[in-house]
Amino acid sequence: MRYLSVCCLAVLLAACGSSSAASSTSTVPSATPYSRVHAGKAPQTKTKKQVTPLPTLKPGVTAVLPTVKPYVPKTPTPFPASDYRSLLYGTVRTKSGKPLAHAKMVIQNGQRVTYTDASGAYHVGFPSQAAVSVQPLKAGYACAVALGLLHAGEHYKLNFTCAVNTPSHPAPPPFPTTFGHHP
Repeated sequence: MRYLSVCCLAVLLAACGSSSAASSTSTVPSATPYSRVHAGKAPQTKTKKQVTPLPTLKPGVTAVLPTVKPYVPKTPTPFPASDYRSLLYGTVRTKSGKPLAHAKMVIQNGQRVTYTDASGAYHVGFPSQAAVSVQPLKAGYACAVALGLLHAGEHYKLNFTCAVNTPSHPAPPPFPTTFGHHP
């Protein structure tokens, strides 16, 4: 029995990391910045740095704050007139088949604009060798955007069908389409 008590004590002391049962101080694992913590004694702390107050302005004086120079994205370069070597033509109609007269045909976000005639027909010069968007616009109608690429000298027929868009029954935006050649 005595042998069993000694073995248990040895295992207990080994688990605590101490080789002496008569030690009066408790140990702290070696990973802490303090090797021993004594009862009744608090560890020393570093003194706090003093914070300097921000300067104040005199009444009536405005401050100029430092700013970052704003980033201005480059606007797309407009196509020169010599690039409009293709022809885009077609009609713009409502879903019921009625022609949409005086609809504004917008090429590449307004770089070139034309209007449909009374029969809904249009024809407009189109830039060659570049993927360009075209969209009919008319108040009260939702029309799709089309993106296409035409080769120099090419004539392409592109018809649009627009949905009536009223405040009481708004039309969902139509899906964009593609035409001509793919880049």
